[in-house]
Amino acid sequence: MLIVSAAALAASLSACGSGSGRQSRMQTGLTGAVTVPADDLAARLAAQTQLETAAADEESFFRTHDIYAGTAAELKKEDPRLSPKVKVVSGSVDGFEVDIQAGDSTGTVFIIRKSGDLTHRIDNHHNSW
Repeated sequence: MLIVSAAALAASLSACGSGSGRQSRMQTGLTGAVTVPADDLAARLAAQTQLETAAADEESFFRTHDIYAGTAAELKKEDPRLSPKVKVVSGSVDGFEVDIQAGDSTGTVFIIRKSGDLTHRIDNHHNSW
């Protein structure tokens, strides 16, 4: 995963010149970008990684039990190293939902929700990640 600050991206786009209308629109879209403190970025990345691990554990649990884990205790049996910050919201034969509090300054919660063949990765502000 590559993390680039909005300011660095804007500077790179600026250096490319204004030969294309697309570049100009992209630059305009970045003028309202918010700078995120490095500690928040680190906390968010760690939380996403822990949640991706939990989702992989859910898939492993399903292969063994033909149902997704419905509790963190069930999932912890699959992976004893599961982060205690991971919350299992639901688990059934059709899918699962797990979430984690990032621990950043804005209280971001990351969610992975699987239903059938569709998997969604969103945060508590309904942004995809």
